[in-house]
Amino acid sequence: MSDRDGTRQADNTELHVRRARLLDECVELETELDRYRDLYEFAPDMYGLLDAATVTILECNNEMVRSLGYERDEIIGKHLLDFHPPAIHGDLLAMVEYFFEAGELPDTEMEFMRKDGTRSPASSKVTAIRDEQGRIVRARSVMRDTTEQKRAEAALAESEERFRSLAETTSMIPWEGRFDFVPEWTEELDATEAAALSEDLHHQMVLTYVGPQCTQVTGFTPEQCLQPGFWAVMVHPEDRAGVQRRLAELLARGDSESIEYRIIDADGLTVWLLNQCRVVRRPTGPSFIAGVAVDISDRKAASDRRRRVMRELDHRVKDTLAVVATVAERTGASAGSYHGFSTLLSSRVRALARVHAALSAPHWLELTMGSLLDAALGTDRRLRVAGPPLSLPLRIAQPLGMALRELAINAATHGALSVPSGTVSLDCVLADRDRSRVLSLRWIETEGPPVSTPRRRGYGMYLVEDALAYEVDAEVAVSFPPSGMACTISIPLGAVNPRSVPNRLKVPPA
Repeated sequence: MSDRDGTRQADNTELHVRRARLLDECVELETELDRYRDLYEFAPDMYGLLDAATVTILECNNEMVRSLGYERDEIIGKHLLDFHPPAIHGDLLAMVEYFFEAGELPDTEMEFMRKDGTRSPASSKVTAIRDEQGRIVRARSVMRDTTEQKRAEAALAESEERFRSLAETTSMIPWEGRFDFVPEWTEELDATEAAALSEDLHHQMVLTYVGPQCTQVTGFTPEQCLQPGFWAVMVHPEDRAGVQRRLAELLARGDSESIEYRIIDADGLTVWLLNQCRVVRRPTGPSFIAGVAVDISDRKAASDRRRRVMRELDHRVKDTLAVVATVAERTGASAGSYHGFSTLLSSRVRALARVHAALSAPHWLELTMGSLLDAALGTDRRLRVAGPPLSLPLRIAQPLGMALRELAINAATHGALSVPSGTVSLDCVLADRDRSRVLSLRWIETEGPPVSTPRRRGYGMYLVEDALAYEVDAEVAVSFPPSGMACTISIPLGAVNPRSVPNRLKVPPA
């Protein structure tokens, strides 16, 4: 074989190899083209190719055919505006002009119109295809039907609005927060390690939402409460360590808990909160915690008040039984007969009962002077009482009521009220004495039968003179001029001041 024949054979072999490689590349290219065509035709978005000069549609995929409701040949060759509501044609032409200037049209919200006239919202993006001279000759359009997205967004917005309306109209304070770490809390931690972990957790909790109710409860705005570390400082110093530990344990467990603690509000006052919170663990990212805080200050105050009332009631019952025993003993010693004893004892016990009934109305805390006089003296028009409105503590109201009742019984039995023409005046005066407020009561009987100093002192005078002096440190002066008995009682009130309450004292008739 000559060299020329050998060269020709080598060239043929190389040509054959090239043809085989080119055939393989064509097959591969056809495969890729089929794959692209499948992706193009069966994509979930509407794809279209537009002629830049006429703004008519040159190509479209199956999704555009399905979404618009036309046959493919009804779409090809039609102007872009034919598939959009007339109301937005002006906006679309402005977008086309912008497209030729910028070379692209970023995501744009618009409406498209189907063959049956129904409309749907869509998001559209357009990019340019240029020729060798850089002129725009084609436009690729990708349009996505956002009907379901808009419906979901509307449902979410409605749900959020319902939640916000509920959250912001309730008296509870809704809140959300996150922690930037999850503590590895174990019972084996010693006190120092537990305290350090709790402190870190307490200060690394970041509040992400606080309801507007916090302003009414705490005096702080939601913006203030969202500041880093603000919540930790707001917790009462005496409760801070306990709250820190319980939060650390709660986050480590990942469940829910109710925590009662105190905070210091914007005015420096103590507010009791009940915080009901739940931890939500996430596979990645910080843990999430949400809850509601309820102002339970009134409940705590009511509970404390009930305890005080029960203690006071226990004390009063014991005192009352002691008083009844003393009344029975002293009445029996001074009564001349069983009938007299029974009558006097019954009258005194009923007077004590009326005073106690008046005391129970304000929950055994205090009693207005008018209510006390009504209970002790009744409604006899010949009793003329004058003085300022005043509330008395229980320690004064009970013995004073019993003493006034004894004065009234004595006046009705032996004094001015034993005859139709007699009258009694009771003047109540508040005065300052040695930095203390003093209540002075002056009892004066007139136009009754002549009186004289009694030969012996009965239980009534014991209640007026000795019992008042012993129980409320009162100064009592009793005199018996012929015109009628007179009694002056001075009781130190300490810090008790007149109140702006309706005057419930009896007023002398005109």
